[in-house]
Parts: sequence; C-alpha cells; structure tokens
Amino acid sequence: MRPVFHVVLERSRWGREPAISTPAAARAWPPSWRPREIFDVDSPWIYADETTALRGLMSTGNAVRAMEQLDEKIVTNAYVKALAPFRQPDGSYRASAWFRCLLARR
Repeated sequence: MRPVFHVVLERSRWGREPAISTPAAARAWPPSWRPREIFDVDSPWIYADETTALRGLMSTGNAVRAMEQLDEKIVTNAYVKALAPFRQPDGSYRASAWFRCLLARR
C-alpha cells in the first residue's frame, strides 16, 4: 500500500486539528501521523481597489456576524480604517499573509 500524503493548514485554536504555529506543536500529532516537512507559504492578499477589498473582506462569516450585531456602516468603516496602511500608490491594496503548513504521512 502506498503512503497517503496530506497538507494540513494551521487552524485557529477552535479547530479540530492542533495548530502548527511552532515546530514542537507541529510534531505533537498522534503517533499514526508522521510529520515529514514544515514550511511557510507566502499568500499575500491583493485587491485591485477599496471596493474589491471590502467586497471580499465583508463576505466572510465573521464580518456578516459583526454586521448582524452592529451596523454595516460601522463594520465598513472599521475595514476602511484597517486597510489604509496597505494602500499602494496605484490605489490597490496589498497585505502580507503567511501560512504554516505541515506535510505528514500516515
């Protein structure tokens, strides 16, 4: 039987799998999983303009729940303020994002 390889992305502390934010945590998997490699993936968030950024960011579950509890205008203004440091000279937005991955064999 050939081994099965999986790539597991880091999840929040509420996820089912353990987070792999540190090498020690990544290697603390059940004995049936054998970590092979841990690596970071550069995955920047790039938006053509503010409208596109807001459409993407405000479509997430967290944003929708915030709008249900508060007001859409309040959430929109918070995103506009948070996005400001990432505005590029051409009007686009670029934010760095890195994800740690674990390649393991079962």
